[in-house]
Amino acid sequence: EDIDQIYISMNSRREFNISHSTFWVDGNREHPKAFQQLELEDIKNGKWTAVHEEHQEWISQYVDILIKKGRRHLAIWPEHCIVGTRSSSIMKNIMTAVKKWELYKRRSVRFILKGKNSLTEQYSAFQAEVPIDGDTSTHMNVTLLEELKNFERVIICGFAATDGVKHTVLDLANRWTEGDMDEIIILGNAISCIRGNEERNEMFLEEMEMARGLTIDTTDLQLRNVLATRRISEKRSKNKEGENKIIGKSRFREHDDEAAVADEVDEVKKKKMADSTRRGKDRPSRFKWTRTFHGSYKRAEILDSTTTL
Repeated sequence: EDIDQIYISMNSRREFNISHSTFWVDGNREHPKAFQQLELEDIKNGKWTAVHEEHQEWISQYVDILIKKGRRHLAIWPEHCIVGTRSSSIMKNIMTAVKKWELYKRRSVRFILKGKNSLTEQYSAFQAEVPIDGDTSTHMNVTLLEELKNFERVIICGFAATDGVKHTVLDLANRWTEGDMDEIIILGNAISCIRGNEERNEMFLEEMEMARGLTIDTTDLQLRNVLATRRISEKRSKNKEGENKIIGKSRFREHDDEAAVADEVDEVKKKKMADSTRRGKDRPSRFKWTRTFHGSYKRAEILDSTTTL
């Protein structure tokens, strides 16, 4: 009930895409392999060309723009999130929770479709890597940006941490009010990265927190914050006219009844665990998140069964 709006970014790709192997050929008409990094200079020098001659002029412009942005490679991905396939849909457990929220709030989730244009890669939920003239879906989504600025906090989670999440966060942070960076919250235990990119993910989280001032948090801490804020709102002070005067927002660490809130969080977790066990869906989690000295979060293997809120 404390979430005012939910935005879900959905990758909506086509089979023939600039970041898929079928788009490219070398001198022997061979396609690159999935996860291969094409050197932009190799594309510029003609080692890799578009399979269709009609796209070659655009490719030349595309590469030049990426190089100006400081990029060196173009990633080739396996076909994924293809429109009309299962991989482009929302996971069932997430969608179930979303539907419950919609029914409770009598409000619709906002779906942000990205990657619709096959001639440009789009990691960010806000804009494509290279915007295309005449296609507004590839340009900065100013409407979305302005909507988010109206909220007290923007909480971010998702996959993949070093690609879609990273570029979305950077686009948002680069256009956010400098003194309010802590209003952007990344849930460290609710983002995940492609295998092998764990170190890059840690570096990204540390940079966002230490250099940019964003808040790196966990689902448990955010729940405590919500409960603490709710408790403070309930403790309304009465003025002389007997009217309610709401005490302002408070972070959990500023709350004077931390033990009570922590107990309430534990009770919520126990209830969710019990519900999960009754459904027969209680499975062990591979990781927990621990706070490090620099304030970011690291994954650590655990054996006990846990439920994430």
